[in-house]
Amino acid sequence: MKKKKLVWIITSVVLLIAVIVLLILLLTGGSNGYKDKKNRTVNDLMDAYVRTIVKTDVDAGNSIFPKYYYDQRGEFTKEKLDSNLERSKKEYGDDFNITYEITKTTKMTDEELKTQNNNIKDMFNTKEEASECYKYEGTITFKGSKDQDTDPISTMVYCKYGEEWYLSSNYSS
Repeated sequence: MKKKKLVWIITSVVLLIAVIVLLILLLTGGSNGYKDKKNRTVNDLMDAYVRTIVKTDVDAGNSIFPKYYYDQRGEFTKEKLDSNLERSKKEYGDDFNITYEITKTTKMTDEELKTQNNNIKDMFNTKEEASECYKYEGTITFKGSKDQDTDPISTMVYCKYGEEWYLSSNYSS
């Protein structure tokens, strides 16, 4: 009888700990951090972008752009990401990877932000407006054993919608 009670207590404690850990992961976005949209930096967003492409991480992909993007273009699916990864592996090699370096970030002026928001409204038929945007520069490298391409990052921005940060293209230029 004592053994059954002890087994029941141990099982209950283990299940309770598992539930607590699961709740913490769900509420904090887990160790990846891509669900903590209020405190994301450009590096967090770029890391999520890389995970989306290289690891076909659907959740990361569906967290890095504002709602208007998905409303018009649809969400990422495992099938779309797998297909893109296979194309990249054919071009670059099975060891395909993406790296990036951010060398400069610059806050958009009020006029640039206004133009950005107006262009987003026109292009995506949305009422969403960013309250703050930063342009960023650097390089992104697509590399594998077959090939490598390094491209400048010069037309990207990250913007704050409500309290949350997202990637976008620079539509104010």
